[in-house]
Amino acid sequence: MELVVDVTSDDNAGGNGSCYRPDNSSLHLEIPGDVAYGDCPMRIRWLFVFMVTFGTVHTASAQVADIAGVLPGDRWVYETTDEISGDLKLTTTVFVLDVSEQEINTRVSTRGLGVRQIVFDRNWNRIDDSVWKYRPSDGAGIKKPLQVGKEWRFESKATHFQNGTALTITGESKVVGEEKVTTGAGTFDTFKIETRMRQVNSNDQTKASTINAVLWYAPSVNRWVRRIYKTQIEGRLRDSNTEELADYSRKP
Repeated sequence: MELVVDVTSDDNAGGNGSCYRPDNSSLHLEIPGDVAYGDCPMRIRWLFVFMVTFGTVHTASAQVADIAGVLPGDRWVYETTDEISGDLKLTTTVFVLDVSEQEINTRVSTRGLGVRQIVFDRNWNRIDDSVWKYRPSDGAGIKKPLQVGKEWRFESKATHFQNGTALTITGESKVVGEEKVTTGAGTFDTFKIETRMRQVNSNDQTKASTINAVLWYAPSVNRWVRRIYKTQIEGRLRDSNTEELADYSRKP
């Protein structure tokens, strides 16, 4: 099935950060996230796909998935905090436009940064985010069915739509445990997944970034409820962010 999401975010950092401009960049430094815009700060791009959703607080179990799965009209709202400064950076809304057997088509909106379409596979790996095209996907999502101890590796290629920059992406993920997580949207039983990813410019091997991420995926809401990620460029820390589910609503 295919899933389409719409994400909207608020930049509460006061516009103090420098902006990431994909048209002029030679390295894609983005964590698996939904807030990725051609002219937004890189730290914003790592805010992984976030869904602005209006709903009630829910308590979920990691062992009990939503049988209906992801549906058009589902929304998630995420708040992203800069772990270095402690500032709330963004509020992002992800809205599902359409779902097919292989993909989830979404619209992601970030207040003050614009709106764009992002297409994921059924495991929330990016395929196309209107800036980069991934083959087969970026590998930043999950791999069902989830169970403690499960590990997987991924490798992909990414091409920038406008300037043709090519990246090679490699990484590995592991389900390290089950944890109960409380956010502004409620309390959820989740699978904790750790991911390490490396992105290298195909034309210049010296241009590389490393991303270390941890996400807590709640089957009851068909998405993660918390995600932490750190980005290093050429060995130097660039960003450290935490993204949490603030609200969500599901298609009746």
